[in-house]
Amino acid sequence: MKNKLKMTFALSALLPLVMCFFSCVSDDVELLKTVDTSDAVIFKVTEEESMLKPEAFYENSKNTADIYIKTDNPKANIYLNGNYQGRSPLRITDLVPGYYSLMVEFSQSSSEFNIHKYMIELEMGKENVYYIEK
Repeated sequence: MKNKLKMTFALSALLPLVMCFFSCVSDDVELLKTVDTSDAVIFKVTEEESMLKPEAFYENSKNTADIYIKTDNPKANIYLNGNYQGRSPLRITDLVPGYYSLMVEFSQSSSEFNIHKYMIELEMGKENVYYIEK
């Protein structure tokens, strides 16, 4: 009996919260219809992840792989497998050899970005050099 009473009390306490949630959701939907889009951020993304060939590569004596990324637009954001690595030009060392997803985000302006996605293959004992243009 005590458990039923506790359950009833808990459900009655939640009912106002649920009602408030649904009323807020309906208000937000109306609010979304009137949003000013003049300050919208624009992202232009390349659709396919093509295989990117290195511009050059250098041998090293390590059991890992390194990459050096240069861009025609300094300070482009670099992501490797979806994780932010830094800004170009950028050297990333001691990577496990294999395939990686490389994403480069160029800033056109404060509200417009150009994003390029590639697949790269890293081999043991090599530093691959990539040059990416906007």
